[in-house]
Amino acid sequence: MAPLYTELRVVVIPAGQRLAGRKEVTEAGLAGEPLAWHTDPSMQPTRRPHPGAGYLVRGVDETREHVAAGRGISFLACSATVFY
Repeated sequence: MAPLYTELRVVVIPAGQRLAGRKEVTEAGLAGEPLAWHTDPSMQPTRRPHPGAGYLVRGVDETREHVAAGRGISFLACSATVFY
């Protein structure tokens, strides 16, 4: 098997959250934030465990629901911004 392409990840943040509107966010800047984390480890943006990962989600729709409700932040492929 060989990768066909790579894609950037974006941080999904609730409107009004302290990091909203920034062009760039570092991993250190996310420290202490509750996360909506994908249940499949291959879909997570980092292999390092994140303390207090928060909510486990199974897809983009669940991710968006948790973020929109202000329960946490998450990460999605950049292409998700086109569809959602």
